[in-house]
Formats: sequence, structure tokens, C-alpha cells
Amino acid sequence: MALRILYFILALTIASAVHAEGDRFRFEVINAANDLADNSVQTVVCTKTGRMIIGTGGNLNFYDGAKFSHIDSNVDYQYELSEYKGNSHLYFDRRHHIWMKRMGLVTCVDLLKEQFIQNVDSVIREMGCNDRVTDIFTDSVGHVWMLTSKGLFGVEQSRYYDRLSQKNLQDVDVYGDKFLLTFYEDGEQYAQHLETGKI
Repeated sequence: MALRILYFILALTIASAVHAEGDRFRFEVINAANDLADNSVQTVVCTKTGRMIIGTGGNLNFYDGAKFSHIDSNVDYQYELSEYKGNSHLYFDRRHHIWMKRMGLVTCVDLLKEQFIQNVDSVIREMGCNDRVTDIFTDSVGHVWMLTSKGLFGVEQSRYYDRLSQKNLQDVDVYGDKFLLTFYEDGEQYAQHLETGKI
């Protein structure tokens, strides 16, 4: 009899442990019924302050852990990027902007005000680039890089770097404070010295 009671207590303990392990994770469907702007989530990123930003079909949703707020895009606030052929991509820069690239267009959000900037061209000019921008990137430290017919303009450096190929430029990053890394569609990558531009 004592052995049966011991087995029963042991079985209860194991069952409780398994049930507790299953409760560690909680999954919920979050959609437009929960105040998301729409159900077509394209990108999800987390800010340094811990908020989630969710890009949905041209809109930005801000989630603070309890509720959503969102801002709607306006077609008049878009800037054409003739060389960007990809889907949605969100970039943060060090100047409190979110750049949202989508299907050959970019919009810019003032992160402090949580508002789309009406004139993206004015932000580009303020950053020192006076040429038509055909694609835009930020690197892992938040510096902005703008592709133009003259090459790749580094906002922090206020100078142009050679575009080393007519292939589709996919991404840009820096290695320390010495090298610019450019990544191309076919897998090629190049490193240029930030001061001299030498490959």
C-alpha cells in the first residue's frame, strides 16, 4: 500500500513538472482584431527601448508589450528608389529615423514624434546628399549610406565611395571604423578603406 502511494505521489510530481514546463511559453495570435493596422505583417524589429515595431503593408505599428498604436503611410510621403527591387525592409539610423523600404519606394519616420516625414527628399538633403538617391541602407551602427549615380554616399564621412560593380547592391556594413563592406546579389563582397577608398 505504501508503495502505491509513493508511486502516486511520484506520478503527480512528474505530471506537475511537465505541465509547468508547458506553461513557460505562451503563444497568441495578434492581428487586426488586436488593433494591428492590418494582418499582412512584413517585418518585425525591436527598438533599444524594448518596443516592437511591426511593418504591415506600408503602415508602422508600435507595440509596447500591452497595446498597439500605429501610424498610416501616405503615398505623397514616398520617395522612389529605382534600384531597390526587394520587399519590405526596416532600417534604423542614429538620427532617430526609421527608413521603410518597400517595392522600389522608401518612407522615413521621425521616431521621436512617431510620424512619417512628408518630404523624404528634405531629410536626404539635410544629410548632405544633393544627388538623386536610387537606394538607401544603414549599417550595423546606424550610419546612413545612399546609392547614387556618383557612387555610394557615406553620410558620416560626407564622401562618395566607388560602386565596384554594376550588379545589384544588396547590403552595406562597416568593419570597425576602418572599412566599408559592400555585398552584391551574386555573393560578391568588397571592402574599401573608409579614409582612402582603396579596395
